Amino acid sequence: MDSMINLYDEDITKIRDAVGRIEYKYKDAKNDFDTMWNIIVELEGRLYDIGFEADADWHVNEATEIPELVVTIIDRVDPISGFDHEKKQYEVKKARELNQDIEEIE
Repeated sequence: MDSMINLYDEDITKIRDAVGRIEYKYKDAKNDFDTMWNIIVELEGRLYDIGFEADADWHVNEATEIPELVVTIIDRVDPISGFDHEKKQYEVKKARELNQDIEEIE
């Protein structure tokens, strides 16, 4: 997952949950173009429903030659509220105090 916008920890969790649910739903599905296309359409729709504009696509991993789903979060559906940098700083500070891993998007 990649992001073109700043995300809160709860955003990352919601996005990962949505991706995980779609992947689980299709885990035993036939590996063909229609299934791959349906995954993209359903995932982009689900992410939109939870508040994010996203672009999902399949890329072939050069090392394994296996297609991998790549999801890029482009924007919030309702970007008016903006990103609260103080809230994010608080999340990072609390995570460090509790010796928790800080969520990062590669």
